[in-house]
Amino acid sequence: MFVEIRTRKLVVVPETEAELQDHVSLALVRFAPAIERVVVRIDDVNGPRGGIDKVCRTTVILRGGGVVVAEGRSDVVRKALAVSVVRARAQIRSRAQRARVTRRDATLKVAS
Repeated sequence: MFVEIRTRKLVVVPETEAELQDHVSLALVRFAPAIERVVVRIDDVNGPRGGIDKVCRTTVILRGGGVVVAEGRSDVVRKALAVSVVRARAQIRSRAQRARVTRRDATLKVAS
């Protein structure tokens, strides 16, 4: 699974970027076979004025051609990333469960 971190109006040192990539990889490792790549965009919306202005958008490109997009906001980059990754993971889990139910229903119909 390839994880790419992109930033706008924000400087992230390489050590922090590596930590963020590890966080994303660990959070999505269960679904790694179904994931082609992950693009994380981090933006500081209103610059140095402070507040809940760090926005993290996580885009997961799935091997089957689907795309999952989730967003998180916080005053701290790590929290915004954590929120967006948790939301993306929930969407991927939901899609996987729906696919399992659909396959099971198709198998039951063929067996009948």
